[in-house]
Amino acid sequence: MYGFAGQSVADWRDSLEKSIELEADYITLYRMRYKGTGLQDQANQVSKEVVSDMASAANQILHQAGYIAPPGKNTYSRLPGDAGTSDYLTNRVVKGTPYLGLGLGSAVAQPQHPGLQPGGRAKKHRTL
Repeated sequence: MYGFAGQSVADWRDSLEKSIELEADYITLYRMRYKGTGLQDQANQVSKEVVSDMASAANQILHQAGYIAPPGKNTYSRLPGDAGTSDYLTNRVVKGTPYLGLGLGSAVAQPQHPGLQPGGRAKKHRTL
């Protein structure tokens, strides 16, 4: 995620480099959205210019590392012949292939995660 108040382009570049070191097949980028959140008063601390610079830096760094994404899309793939979005959605969403999400607001889908077991989430909530 990028576009946080107080986050510099250098911070973002560092996060991207560390993400690339994980050698994930896919990296999906999300811009912080403040409207309607408890953090909306911080929105004026983030300039559109910095957010644009972060998006450009991400595109450059990810392409240099061998990741590609269709124009205007936020999911980058390093798999040969894969444009990112369709295979990502097919395997992760439709087929339920396990994946690891890193960062604030990210999601994780692992076989042991109650969200992937029928009724697992409800069972877990009852035990809390």
